[in-house]
Amino acid sequence: MKRITILAMLLMAGFTGHAQFSYEAKDDYGRLEGITYDLEVHNKLYAVSLNNHIVVSYDNGTTWDLLYAYPNTGARLTNLKMLPGNENLCFSIVNLYTEEDGIYILNIEDNEIVSSFGLPVPDQNPSINNFAIYDSEASTILINVSTDTGYKAFYTTTGGENWTEVYNSAENNDVAIGTVAISPDNPAKLFMTRGNGPGDVDGGVLISTDSGETWTEKLPGVVLNPIDFDPQNPMEIMVGTDMFDFDTPENLYRSIDGGETWNIVPAAWTDMVLNNIIVIKYHPYLDDVIYVLEENEIAFTEDGGTTWQLTAYPEEEYYYGLSLTLNPFDKEAILTTNMYPMRTTNGGATITQVKAPFCTVNSVSAVKFGTTEHLYYGAQGGRLHKDYSTNVTDAYDIESPATFSPSANTIIADPLNEGRIFMAEGGGFLGGNLYVSTDHGATRSMLMGVSGFKGLAVDPANDNIVYVVLDEWGMGSLSKLDLTDLGAVVSTPVMTPGDGPIGGILAYPNLLILAKNGTVYKSVDDGANWTELYTVDGGGIIADLSANPLNANGFGIATSNGVYATADGGANWTTALEGVDARKVEFSDLDNGVMAVGVYNGENTTDAYITYFNGANWMTVTPAEMNYLQSYAMDFNFVGDNINAYVGTIDMGVIRYSFPIEVLGTNDPSLAANKVILAPNPASDYVTVHTSQLSEVKNVAVYTITGQKVLESAQPAFSVSHLSKGVYVVKAETASGAVTSAKLVKE
Repeated sequence: MKRITILAMLLMAGFTGHAQFSYEAKDDYGRLEGITYDLEVHNKLYAVSLNNHIVVSYDNGTTWDLLYAYPNTGARLTNLKMLPGNENLCFSIVNLYTEEDGIYILNIEDNEIVSSFGLPVPDQNPSINNFAIYDSEASTILINVSTDTGYKAFYTTTGGENWTEVYNSAENNDVAIGTVAISPDNPAKLFMTRGNGPGDVDGGVLISTDSGETWTEKLPGVVLNPIDFDPQNPMEIMVGTDMFDFDTPENLYRSIDGGETWNIVPAAWTDMVLNNIIVIKYHPYLDDVIYVLEENEIAFTEDGGTTWQLTAYPEEEYYYGLSLTLNPFDKEAILTTNMYPMRTTNGGATITQVKAPFCTVNSVSAVKFGTTEHLYYGAQGGRLHKDYSTNVTDAYDIESPATFSPSANTIIADPLNEGRIFMAEGGGFLGGNLYVSTDHGATRSMLMGVSGFKGLAVDPANDNIVYVVLDEWGMGSLSKLDLTDLGAVVSTPVMTPGDGPIGGILAYPNLLILAKNGTVYKSVDDGANWTELYTVDGGGIIADLSANPLNANGFGIATSNGVYATADGGANWTTALEGVDARKVEFSDLDNGVMAVGVYNGENTTDAYITYFNGANWMTVTPAEMNYLQSYAMDFNFVGDNINAYVGTIDMGVIRYSFPIEVLGTNDPSLAANKVILAPNPASDYVTVHTSQLSEVKNVAVYTITGQKVLESAQPAFSVSHLSKGVYVVKAETASGAVTSAKLVKE
């Protein structure tokens, strides 16, 4: 499925300025993985999103900020962990099946990738399962990968320059690898737990003391997965049984002699379905403190496993912990589950949710009435509404986080009636239903069965008449709904010309405008007959159709070839933007000539970026400055002096970008001519600001591209040496009060 990415284009008379952004999704449904404590800084946490971002918290998970964005939005970051020395994070990238798949080292001070290691045997489509890194320089690595020919393990002492294959399941009865590990005090001592095989040979712990040249098996026949070492005494090791080993009871095994001998660690596990040990974690500093995550239980000991506190949970509260991190300064633990991240301060006896605004959002609709904005979006199988007059978000019909595949909700707000929204739940192969709500989604009435919901138009003469665009497996259809009696809704199919998807519908008094495939049509008899108005050149497909509220005869289309607009009802057309795969177009209802457009960046990329148009030139906020977002939906509101762009993402929730119109554009030709000049640019140390008309510079402010002020100076010369590398906006105020801006590249 091709994913919408963002190119929010603001077309207007001129440009100066920057954008501010905020996370708008309700934090009750945040999904984070691989949460990891900083071992030296109190209350500092790191975590990965469900896609390509790493976030950080400085207050023990109360609030979160973005730390790092991997530049390919198709990448999935996994296996986040802190390297020895506490200076670098490491993570793996999976699911690209390209040379980008591998292990990456991120310096947490500079927030830069300092090294990366591609996977061995790239011709066998390797995918990382897990890995172990011995040293702070990441020179010694043991990696477990799945390939086209089975499970394999590779070892390097050269930071990935050379790899040695140390295990091949095809040569070992096709027994899969569970987890790989390196002894904390001996880089040549390697461990591999093993899982099931197709024959009579299963499980075991393989141990090598010669960098993988030879192996000794312990616990043969016992299917195992997690392994951990006591950081205070690496001779103590613990492993746990994996799932689907019906011949061996669920157990923890411990060795106190480096793996030579093993004994069961007694614990009274509760029977459930999988009955497997998932995570074992020794405290980094506190002796004898160990946590264990089981299918439905959290186990905790303060005496090295002599006695255990075991707490079993119902599935809706905790199920299947995936990772665990321990606060280095006390016994608190934060665990990642297949639902939400959880925190415990008492060994798992009770757990509370760690909240964050980062979740998967599959639809976004923003609307305003007067100056009051409403945001609607679909997440966690339900529908949510944020009222910006109160800043309160209400959620309805949210599904359990344990739901394997939450319902996808497509929500579109009625632009004429406050509180009325239309939403489709489900769709696709199994079909779904279209609903209407008149109370912001709190209650709803079913209208009809649908296979997909794409758009709507409300009859301005009778708001009980609504035209809805349905997907119909990409072929598109149009239905006229009479909502006078919600208990007896009348649905009338409207025949439309040609084949292909419908990009949008507009309803005027006694007039319908339809965009279908690559052509715009009009009908003056309620769809009985259609007249062609315009066909996009080059076989372009129309993705969106939008009216200009400041011109009764104006509307525009977003197409795969660009954006086109008409001011006379379709008699004549102009090219507003060409050569882009546009997906969304919206005209301002406050400032004539201002519009926002959502565009695909390219056929094979999903990078998000923003560009501004000043009538002659484009100024672009790059994908890096937008933090490499992947999105399925966006919408725009024009409120006061701001343009608010709402972006629904697959991993960062809803992000709102706010662009001040009075900064973005100006009709003052003297101001437009008086440009800011920065020297040098790019710069690494001192920068001097002057203007093209040599006006006196009274004040200078430097902003990140997302609107955060990072520097202010009353002098035209100032140092930027302390700023991180990247792109900034320099805003200069002259003695006359004029304000102009320019981009600065910090090297």
